[in-house]
Amino acid sequence: MKRKSISVLLSMLLAAGTLAGCGSTGSETASSAVSAEEESVSDEETEAVSETADAEGVEAPGAYPLPQGEETSNNLGVFEYDMTYYVSLTASEDAEIYYEIAEGEDAAPEPTTDSAQFDEYQYRQIEITQPEASTDGPVSKTYNVKAIAVEDGEVSEVSSWNYTVTSNPHGTLKVGDALDWTGTAVPEVTLIQDYDSDKMYLVKGEDRAMVIDAGYFDAEDPADLYETAREIVDDDSMPIDLVIGHPHPDHVQMAFQFLCDENKELGAGIYVNEREIDVLRDYVLQYGVESGMFADEDTANAAYEAQLQTLGNGDALDLGGKVFNVIELPGHQDAGIMLFDTESGYLFTTDQVGNNRAHITDSFWMQFANLTPTFFADSMDVYQSSLAVALERVNSLGEVKYILTGHNDVILDGQGDYLTNLQQAVQNVIDEGEACMTPTLRTLDSIDGYLENTMTVVVGDRLSDVNYVAVNVNLENYLSDGYRDGNEKTIAELCNLSVHEAGQTGNLLWDDPNFGINVNWSYPADGTVPVRKDNLTFTASVESDVDSVELVPTASASNAVITVNGEEAVSGEACTIELTEAQTTVSIVVTAPDGETENEYTVVINK
Repeated sequence: MKRKSISVLLSMLLAAGTLAGCGSTGSETASSAVSAEEESVSDEETEAVSETADAEGVEAPGAYPLPQGEETSNNLGVFEYDMTYYVSLTASEDAEIYYEIAEGEDAAPEPTTDSAQFDEYQYRQIEITQPEASTDGPVSKTYNVKAIAVEDGEVSEVSSWNYTVTSNPHGTLKVGDALDWTGTAVPEVTLIQDYDSDKMYLVKGEDRAMVIDAGYFDAEDPADLYETAREIVDDDSMPIDLVIGHPHPDHVQMAFQFLCDENKELGAGIYVNEREIDVLRDYVLQYGVESGMFADEDTANAAYEAQLQTLGNGDALDLGGKVFNVIELPGHQDAGIMLFDTESGYLFTTDQVGNNRAHITDSFWMQFANLTPTFFADSMDVYQSSLAVALERVNSLGEVKYILTGHNDVILDGQGDYLTNLQQAVQNVIDEGEACMTPTLRTLDSIDGYLENTMTVVVGDRLSDVNYVAVNVNLENYLSDGYRDGNEKTIAELCNLSVHEAGQTGNLLWDDPNFGINVNWSYPADGTVPVRKDNLTFTASVESDVDSVELVPTASASNAVITVNGEEAVSGEACTIELTEAQTTVSIVVTAPDGETENEYTVVINK
């Protein structure tokens, strides 16, 4: 029987103006209009449902996730999950679903057609709410959900599930294996989770250890990430470096702990991309003083300056036997970086390529419409280019085996379709605009305008595909100014432009500072919003004996037309450029899908 997927929500507390990154949630209420005739059910039918029903031919509703211990598929990431979440209900395509929920095992009354009707886009509908956390130990609460399906006047049997959710003390950090989509532990990686289930990773080399990201901190019930890492490393003489993938609050609040005298004397560093040195500084000062580790902000600042290191493209962290290459990828946050170990194939992305926890309707949070000058997410056309440039860098280094994100409950398959689906979701926004969007089920509802303006673009089925992608966008900035609201056909841009010698990987344009990390946009060093480049001329250099190079132009819009020196070229495919002079100039013209708007790029190749 054909089934329909019903989306769910994850709830987390978020004070107005405070971000919980990809760990927070909300939703947009967007119920489909249903006529009074379609909604009405007779009193006789209601009474019949409440007493008994002929369930033959009507399948009872299903639920996702199932309660812990009843899961049937580990590949979607339903392992031990202690946070507020929302339950999806499923039924045959034409059935209506009615449900009841109550606290306590088997406590919900039998549902009837007078019960709440499940709505695919109803905000925070079936909520499995965490109890208030206690410093004394874990606190659990059980909810019972019962549901029926009604189709053509027939009613299914009652489905019933008991869900237990636990609040752990905020001072507790979970430590364990990082599990992949099959439930298998990823070798030589330790997963650490804070009370918000934000993911941090520890990798140990021969000479040094590294922790990626630093989670939430509660001064009233403090966890100690540094001491936890020190216990895992089990070597008092080994420095433990901290790398911040991006300085959103759910990834940085325990960073100050790595500035202790012990770690400093061992030569450990705290690493962040240069564009957000001051943002990370603010968190170090705030929580370092609040925790009592530092007497005042001046003391905390001095400790920060003593261990601060910056990371960008071309840098590498050598732990001894393990080398992690740095790849910049702004978008979700402008200082975003990824770490790639080419030997193991591990790509640590934190939130730079999103998250897709299926059981909480997770999505890639790109809906930040300029909350502050340094708190924003890029429009999809801007991110598309940064993503294309970053992935070319990754692919030039080696093959991705595992993708380790900042919130996923499982490690994703680097050889699967996740990154391809992500690129397709971004492409859909560029080509179709609002036409490809659906109401969101997860957003910043605590900030005015976000509940109303956040939409989602989905590729794949979250209930069956571990590689599904959902991207949140904001109607105010889902594309750059001039490209929104039906103007997608005017996008005449390249999202990537690559020059290399035949048979070689990489891109000779990476050495040109004007090329940078995005073909069309520059990122100011102070972490403010990117600015469009005035100069689209890029320079590459080759040895004097090189007779030709391959040039690969990739259009942003699917139906754009590209010409290279007046000859039509295929987007994403190589053109051979003969080098007969000491300097060769190549003109690349992009014509938008409207057939009129044009943009010209120039590549100068010096021998």
